[in-house]
Amino acid sequence: MALHPKPPLKPGAPPAPEPAEDKGRHATDELARACGALETEVEELKVKYEMYFLGVERSEPNRTRDELKKKVLRLKERFTRNAGIRFRIQSLHARFISYERLWMRSAREKEEGTYRRDVVRARQRAQGRGPAGEKQAEDKPSEKKMPEKPQRKEKDKEKKKQRRRKHPERLVRTVVATTAKVEEFGWMVSAEAMQRKMYAAKKRAVIGDGGNWIEPLGQMHFPGWLQILDFLHLLVHLYAAARLAFVKNPRAAWNLYEQMLRDAWGGKVQAVIDVLGEQVKRLRDDASAADRCRVVRLALEYVERNRERMDYPRYRRMGLPVSSAPVESLIKQINHRVKGTEQFWISGGLEAVLQVRAAYLSQDGRAEEFHERRPRGQAVGRNRVKLHQPTG
Repeated sequence: MALHPKPPLKPGAPPAPEPAEDKGRHATDELARACGALETEVEELKVKYEMYFLGVERSEPNRTRDELKKKVLRLKERFTRNAGIRFRIQSLHARFISYERLWMRSAREKEEGTYRRDVVRARQRAQGRGPAGEKQAEDKPSEKKMPEKPQRKEKDKEKKKQRRRKHPERLVRTVVATTAKVEEFGWMVSAEAMQRKMYAAKKRAVIGDGGNWIEPLGQMHFPGWLQILDFLHLLVHLYAAARLAFVKNPRAAWNLYEQMLRDAWGGKVQAVIDVLGEQVKRLRDDASAADRCRVVRLALEYVERNRERMDYPRYRRMGLPVSSAPVESLIKQINHRVKGTEQFWISGGLEAVLQVRAAYLSQDGRAEEFHERRPRGQAVGRNRVKLHQPTG
């Protein structure tokens, strides 16, 4: 039996259609390659999060996680008849979801200050040990030291105790929040301070970020209290001024920032003002640096406006805090509840949720007391029909 070869295609004719089996095999190979690439990206993202939780990276890789999540979801929606590829894609999706939940929970604990590694490090730091604990001392070779006299050791310990600065410790936290205007919020804070008997304290201070609305409230409700400028907010303004003062010379910008930072921490406010004034004069002569000069001038005005609240050596000697970081963290915890995605509030609903959230974040038991004494409303869900059914 003779086999007749296929006639050659005519010039310009379309190519013969590819068999269905070849198309399915190519699609399966493409899915396998895409799945392998995403598995590699998931592992790389896992390493980035580990570096973030260890403190090596300062920012959380949120954008990389969101982009990778979209890729995994698009791959999961693709259809394939190959059971092995389907199982591989489902396993990849489940592993990514598990990692994402772990990352979000750890990031929330890190933000709230309850992350396990941070707590362990803080405990070790409080005990005067390094990150590795006492094992570091065991790994080092033993060195012969001359025996010291007991009296000298006791004197050194007493000197260290005297030099050791006492840091302020928080005894209890209470929270107030509202959607009302600033004036009403000031009266709420004053009432809370009076209830906690803060006006009778020996050392009293108000910490703010230098906003123009905090000073009038402090003078009205807390007269005679020390007003302290948050050092971290000052740090941000000084860094922006130094960075824009020398855009093309990062080393000079860092030296300027370090100089102003040391002067501010040491209470040399006039030195900071003089340095910023010199940079304003230098940039004013350059026509192309109008925007940069404006930022440096705003930093100068910020320091001049808050110079009376920048006596940081005195605050440290008194044992007063110089940062509002705990309050900033508290605001994030409130925003996490009321400013999430797809959250819309009716009139009065947001205020009620804020009061409950503030009570929950307070540490004086007001949330438990509220839940014990709150009035019981109507039933909801499937039992709500029973309330409207006629009896008898």
